[in-house]
Amino acid sequence: MKPLSPVRLVLVLVSLLVASGCASRVNVTGKVLENGKPIPSAELRWISETESSVFTSGVSDNAGSYYLITEGKKGIPPGRYQVTVTWWRTRDGKPLPEGEEGVAMKGSPRSRQFTATLSQEVTASTSTLDLDVSGKAKGVKAD
Repeated sequence: MKPLSPVRLVLVLVSLLVASGCASRVNVTGKVLENGKPIPSAELRWISETESSVFTSGVSDNAGSYYLITEGKKGIPPGRYQVTVTWWRTRDGKPLPEGEEGVAMKGSPRSRQFTATLSQEVTASTSTLDLDVSGKAKGVKAD
């Protein structure tokens, strides 16, 4: 049997990776929650715990819902991820107002930033992952 050329070997390996699902994506959606209530406009950063080049980021909508897009395509590869959630509240703990008023309040003395880090497993059968930050929120000190 004749050995494969380097180019053919690479093509065979890529084909095997695609066929085995390594290149597949899982459409993941969910809500960002704190004490059962949605967190609007939460910033999400997902970084693979095993492959640091695999990451995605996004923002929850006004109902706290999110979906993931990686490299311009919907979904994320299966694996374990460190998920950092960042959000803002008014000084009295209420969500920021919607629209331009809320955007203008971010980083101002009238608001406070919070962050939480979660570890999440995404499998081929995952479709919904609610991110519950209850009890994990840490206030970020202003500069």
